[in-house]
Amino acid sequence: MRARKGAGTALPRHFVPLSTGGVTVDVLRYVDEEETHVRAYEWCAELREEASSVLPDAVAYGMAYCFNRQAGCPSAGSGTS
Repeated sequence: MRARKGAGTALPRHFVPLSTGGVTVDVLRYVDEEETHVRAYEWCAELREEASSVLPDAVAYGMAYCFNRQAGCPSAGSGTS
C-alpha cells in the first residue's frame, strides 16, 4: 500500500532481475522536518516470480529515517550552535 498521491516525491523506480522474474523497488521521499531535520523515505518492494504477472507474489514495505549526525551519533536539530 503506497502513501496517498502527492504525499511524497517519487524517486526513480529500480528493477532487480532474478533468474525468473524480478523485484521492483519504489521509493518516496518526504519533505524534511524543519524542527528535527529528519529525512523520511517510504519504500515498497514487489516480487514477481514471472515478469508478466499482473499481481506480485510477495510485497514488503516500510519507512526509513535519516538523521543528522555529530561525531557519529544521531542528533536533533540542524547540528549548528
